[in-house]
Amino acid sequence: MRPGTVALYCVTHSPNLAREFEEKCAQNDVLYLDAPISGAPVKASEGNLAVMDSGSRNAFDAARPTLNAIS
Repeated sequence: MRPGTVALYCVTHSPNLAREFEEKCAQNDVLYLDAPISGAPVKASEGNLAVMDSGSRNAFDAARPTLNAIS
């Protein structure tokens, strides 16, 4: 990934793995946002999924258009 881009990780995994991903991204000047998604297919078709995000404010702000599109 190019520096300054956002890695948006949308699966459920361990906190340790999230920290490892964030550290690897930081080494390459990539923003990381841990953002598991919850919701059924009906919610997805309505564009009303729940996203539980964790990361820096910069990563959140950069990912906001994508998050708005899916939640």
